[in-house]
Amino acid sequence: MLNHQLTGSRYVRLNDVGTPNPGADRPAATTGFLPLLGGAEGTPLASHFIGDESARTGFFAFDSYDVQLICTERTDSSVANAGLAYCAGRGDAMLVAAVPQNFVAGGQAVAYGQTLQGKNVYGALYGPWIIVPDPIGLGGDPRIAIPPVGHVMGVYARIETTRGSGRRPLATRPTCSACSTSSTGSPTRITPTWWSTAASTASGRCLARASSWTPPAR
Repeated sequence: MLNHQLTGSRYVRLNDVGTPNPGADRPAATTGFLPLLGGAEGTPLASHFIGDESARTGFFAFDSYDVQLICTERTDSSVANAGLAYCAGRGDAMLVAAVPQNFVAGGQAVAYGQTLQGKNVYGALYGPWIIVPDPIGLGGDPRIAIPPVGHVMGVYARIETTRGSGRRPLATRPTCSACSTSSTGSPTRITPTWWSTAASTASGRCLARASSWTPPAR
């Protein structure tokens, strides 16, 4: 049941409008899927991510939660700066973000990261974007390029589970090459394009400021 309090959708509610007897004119039962019509996809803006502190929107929606990692798929400089500022203001979290699409291949990733550097910055940028199956794409094998932040967060979680939270998840090769490939189709290391000061994760040390980095021997 779509509107059921326990088993229904958390995001969609169905209202029967335009009839004097709501619920009486239900559509006939079907065994297939019926598309929802008449709606419109919202277009998220940078301001939706940046948010408003007084209204607790955007990044500030995390104010009342104990979080250490915050990520966003947006690559707008304004969003990245706002996320870094939010994490720095908290002092106990870091931002996981991505460089814009094709910036690694185009040689622009380092310059982009340098625009976000500062004296005390809580965040990391990753690239390149990765190619994954597109669940709503057309054709025999649809693919789509997405920012790597979700996969990076998964690597963070795996490293914490298998090696402990004190280990830095750097230069870690993904175990699934099918969903972690570069735009050229070859496996790619999930290595930070730029890793700045992340107090909660790296003891406040700057780890790397280059397009690639090899961790020291342990």
